[in-house]
Amino acid sequence: MVRLKRPTPAENAEIERGIAADPDTWVMSDEEFATAARGREHPSLAAWLDQRATLAVDPAVAARLKAEGPDWEKRANAILRRAVGLD
Repeated sequence: MVRLKRPTPAENAEIERGIAADPDTWVMSDEEFATAARGREHPSLAAWLDQRATLAVDPAVAARLKAEGPDWEKRANAILRRAVGLD
């Protein structure tokens, strides 16, 4: 069982300062959040989310795929598709 450790107030303040300093970060408005939260209402997105899975792989396998360049997840998926006879 994994136990999560919550940040201390000082750690949380440091995290918040980092977020505030990042020009690519913003706090969503209530309207933006409500729109984003309805994403599952879109049929193709809902189907994709329902099929998405997390898979643990051997660290050496992940390292080899990553060493071959970007899009390693897509290559891993292609390998698995061939392995189970889908391609």
